[in-house]
Amino acid sequence: MRIREIIGDFDRYLAACGHSFEGLVIGRTALELMGIQTPARLDLEPRVEVVYPQLPEIVIEAAEAFASARALSPGWLHGCSATDLVIRLPKGWTRRMRLTTFSGRSIFLHSLARPDLIAGRLLAYLEGRASLDDCLVLGILPGDLQRSREYLLEQHSELSWEEQVDRVLRRVEQALFERQPERHGTLRNPASLAWSQQRSLMRPR
Repeated sequence: MRIREIIGDFDRYLAACGHSFEGLVIGRTALELMGIQTPARLDLEPRVEVVYPQLPEIVIEAAEAFASARALSPGWLHGCSATDLVIRLPKGWTRRMRLTTFSGRSIFLHSLARPDLIAGRLLAYLEGRASLDDCLVLGILPGDLQRSREYLLEQHSELSWEEQVDRVLRRVEQALFERQPERHGTLRNPASLAWSQQRSLMRPR
């Protein structure tokens, strides 16, 4: 069952219980609600991650009861506002939140703005929590890589981290050109990007 269908059913269930909530969603939840097709993962159970604000206890209890009736995992509605994830979101993300991605009778969900969504997904790729394809479905442009670099560099302090960041950004840049050379190949000279001192991978050698 797709995420939008589950949220729609839970919206009606929650409305019948007389409860409601509004929050920021991330990951595959946000992408699906935005109409972005993500690579299929048959091993993943449906999961809705609400980053902010903290889910009301009464909503969590309703979600657990709903899960029992629909054969979902008890933690399908996951509130992660108390985790390190919120602290690591790009500065000022609350001012840039995207317009509502789901608006029902009792549930109203938002997603991060495009630059924050891309930066977060690139970080997940760097840390092994997302794949290259997970990044490319966002329609990344070369300029997005440059804008994300500062945020990525702030996330770890190891001596090798900057090298890892630049290596991954070059990998994404190369993939952009290989998949859509007519779109990305003439946008700008990638060699001018601050993070790329080597010959650009955006253009064929």
